[in-house]
Amino acid sequence: MCRHAGIRRSFDRQVVGAIRKRCRAPVVQRDRGPFSILMYVLVLGFSRTILFDGNHAVVRSEGKWVTHETEEQGSLKSNRRKLILVGVAGVLIVVASVFAVQALSGDDGKTPSADVGLPGVEDDVASNPDEDGSTMDPAELATLTPTPLDEATAPGRIAYRLDGGIWVADEDGSNPVYVAESAEGPFALSPDGQTLAYADELIGHLFVVVEVETPEDRDAGLVDLGAALMECPSWAPDSSWFAFTADTPAGGEVSTALRNGNGVAAIGAGRGPSVSIDAKRIAYIDAVDPGAAGPIQSYTVDTGSLKSISGPPVIEVAWLGGFILYSSTGADGVGPSLATVSPLGVNHKELVGAPMASRPVLYTRLCVSPDGAHVSYAHSGDDGYSRTFVIEAESPTPFDLSIRRDSYPLCWTSDSSRLFFVEGNAFQGEDTDLMSVQPDGLGRRIVVEGAGL
Repeated sequence: MCRHAGIRRSFDRQVVGAIRKRCRAPVVQRDRGPFSILMYVLVLGFSRTILFDGNHAVVRSEGKWVTHETEEQGSLKSNRRKLILVGVAGVLIVVASVFAVQALSGDDGKTPSADVGLPGVEDDVASNPDEDGSTMDPAELATLTPTPLDEATAPGRIAYRLDGGIWVADEDGSNPVYVAESAEGPFALSPDGQTLAYADELIGHLFVVVEVETPEDRDAGLVDLGAALMECPSWAPDSSWFAFTADTPAGGEVSTALRNGNGVAAIGAGRGPSVSIDAKRIAYIDAVDPGAAGPIQSYTVDTGSLKSISGPPVIEVAWLGGFILYSSTGADGVGPSLATVSPLGVNHKELVGAPMASRPVLYTRLCVSPDGAHVSYAHSGDDGYSRTFVIEAESPTPFDLSIRRDSYPLCWTSDSSRLFFVEGNAFQGEDTDLMSVQPDGLGRRIVVEGAGL
């Protein structure tokens, strides 16, 4: 092996080793950029050309290595070195210009995080000083990453009846709180989980329990709103007020009240009110007797205007986006159905037609998921018969969530991922449980054993 070639390889290893060592050094991000690598490569090539030129011969003379070079070879080598020097100078000018532009524009050459929604963060942020010259505490780095959505969202709450009283608990059944003594009657928990409105069947009045989380001195937070029909109150999305049906000598009267029970105001004769998702309208049924069917009324909260919507007799209303969702009775030989209509009374659209049930049923217990993607409802018949169904709003094909026993849909979890329902026919003496299930029927689980409506 030629000793000259061996010296060249040794030099190459030393230079490359220095480059690798330099690239691994904990320096500022800018020093590890592509321009620095280019500079080292240029230095390597330049040094090799100057120190080890290949246009001359190396021979051994008198025990020593001697280089023999002709005049023509020397001239060519000199010209080549000049050209290399000019090229290196040009590259240095270009590199210096690029760095000058970056410095003037304030570009650090940092690479933003690949995760959507996360801010660009330097690898050496913990060791780089802040603008005031101080150093960031590594413990503060956690503030640069947003809290995951599933951790940022407050857990929802669920209300249920157990052992002759109404309870409120987390959506998984944990942290139960006894709220009110009431053996029978509809109830509705505010969206923020802090206030309970319920109608007691035995007394025939509507009550409001303010601050359900404080069981001490419960009577101090109990407000009696007077006689009311046994219908589920409807809360505004911000939990500041709700609508209900007062029971007057003339029959049902749709009314509103603040969450603390004050400010009761009557809207008009009717029943079964439902507050829209933007709290701008209230839809209700123009009928004064409990459970009676009638046309839909659309009330505008700000102006007090009322729109009567023509169509089939309706027994229940809810809101699906900006449209009124209603259940018709199926009069005049037509079976019951689920449909939507605009608050202006136009664009009736049937979602679910007459059921293929072996017994007469009505569509009741309408509940729309918070994200508006699903609607749950029940096939309700005599003797407590009830089957739970769910449809997708965009593709309303009914899906039966009941297995063997009767089931009664309640409401959805706050993230719309599961539906709460009560399984078991208490009317026929069966044991009941509060259950939850995914919209596709999977993941059935017991939330509270023995809980019911």
